[in-house]
Amino acid sequence: MKDILNIYTVVLYKDNKEVGCEVIYEASTKTDSFQEKIHLCIKGYNADRANIHCLDKKTSKFNLLKTILTKEWLQI
Repeated sequence: MKDILNIYTVVLYKDNKEVGCEVIYEASTKTDSFQEKIHLCIKGYNADRANIHCLDKKTSKFNLLKTILTKEWLQI
C-alpha cells in the first residue's frame, strides 16, 4: 500500500466562477507528476485560474499554497 505524503485540493475557476474542485493525493510511489495532475484538471475544466490548497496535517485545515493563472502557466 502506498503512503500518502500530501493531500491537495485544486479549485478551478472560469470567468471568476467556480467550475470544479479536484483532490490530488501525493503518494510515496509516484505515477504522474504533481504538475501533470494539475494540468489535467485545468484542461478538463477549461479553467482560467486554479487555487491550490495543501492539507496541513497539524491543524487538519487546507491552506492556500498557490494561485495559478492558467493561460500563463500552460505555456510553460
